[in-house]
Formats: sequence, structure tokens, C-alpha cells
Amino acid sequence: MVMKFSVVAPALLLCACETYDDTNAMPNGPPPQTYACDGDKTFVLSMFLQDDVLSVTASGRQLTVKARDASRPSVYTRGGVTLDMTGEEASLTGMPGGPRTHCKLSPAS
Repeated sequence: MVMKFSVVAPALLLCACETYDDTNAMPNGPPPQTYACDGDKTFVLSMFLQDDVLSVTASGRQLTVKARDASRPSVYTRGGVTLDMTGEEASLTGMPGGPRTHCKLSPAS
């Protein structure tokens, strides 16, 4: 029994490190923007009051991601999801529907 607890407790702590309260996040900035990617894949991006927090929606799943590294402020992560907005194209990995690469802001956004 003690052995199980010692394995589960670190896992719970790890999960706690990857969470933050986004329930009160208020949309800020431009309206949601759609990005078109290779393979006819898309994702929608919204900004929140905090400059380093974004909401990304892909294949019906919405997730709030956060810039975690000051040296790479255009890379947002949460768990296994990474949104990289470095350069002129964006990429999104870890969301349902597979990776989205060579993504550009849709003109209709």
C-alpha cells in the first residue's frame, strides 16, 4: 500500500505543476483567429488578459496554453501540447487530429 502511494504522489505533484487556474481568464485582444495549416487542418487562437496565455481550439478541443520560457516567448505549452508561433508560420502539436504544420493566419479571420 505504501509503495502505491509513493508512486502516485509524485504523479499527482507532476500534474499539479502543469495546471493553472484559467477559469477567470477574460478574452482580450483581437477576436478569435483561424489558422490554416498543411493537410487542410486548422486551429483557432484567442488571446487572454495575460500576455503569456492563449486559448487554442483544434478538432473540437479547447486548451489554454502558456508561454513558459522567457527566452522563447512565442512558444506556448501545456502538458504535451505545444504551440510554436516563432517566425512567419505557426505549428501546433499534441492536439486531437494530429500535428498542424506550416500554419498561417486565414485571410477570413
